[in-house]
Amino acid sequence: MWVDYYSGEHYKGGRIINSYDAPLWKQPLFVKAGAIVPLTRPHNNVNEIDPTIRIYDLYPFGESSFTEYDDDGRTQAYLMGEFVETNISSKVKKGKATITVAPTTGAFDGFEPQKRTEMRIYMNAAPKKVKATVGGKKVELVAATSEAEFIMSDNAYYYEAEPELNQFSTHGTKAAEVSIKGAPRLMVKIAATDITANAVEVSVEGYQFEVADPLVANTGKLMIPT
Repeated sequence: MWVDYYSGEHYKGGRIINSYDAPLWKQPLFVKAGAIVPLTRPHNNVNEIDPTIRIYDLYPFGESSFTEYDDDGRTQAYLMGEFVETNISSKVKKGKATITVAPTTGAFDGFEPQKRTEMRIYMNAAPKKVKATVGGKKVELVAATSEAEFIMSDNAYYYEAEPELNQFSTHGTKAAEVSIKGAPRLMVKIAATDITANAVEVSVEGYQFEVADPLVANTGKLMIPT
């Protein structure tokens, strides 16, 4: 099963998609169900990467895992073993999604172990409950009622039904006036911790991601089983 990165629509694999809606701003980009995608804040080169934050796009489905790799981004010190690895796993069972970020192993010059963790969990209904632990200890999360409140909170979650994707058009142009809505998602933010010592776990009760497959006729909605 493949997910349209922009709309959240699901497509069964193993077939050709004709007449796919792909205007100039939208490249055909699909994410495999169960994918775990590491991200950073927008930047133009490695010198602009914020080393105090890590971000993950997640599409929970069944069980999946991914090992994230990182090094200094400048030298070949990785050949001498100077790099870090982090295992991230995702599991969905009976309507509950659990994401676990294991402690990071390794080190390199310039590595920052104190990091905030952000997760973007794609789902199309507000969660019933969101819980988190850091190093096995419960973390109290604020249920933010706005994006602004979410940004200002250290430990929080916020459900975005229609995230705005048009954030990089030149201010004052007609392009900047166009609203481009993305797939619904749950935003979770965990305050900075020593990621080499502490695992971060987030569980979401009431997880579902049900979006119509536009190529499936007369079948209604296509449900990814949980």
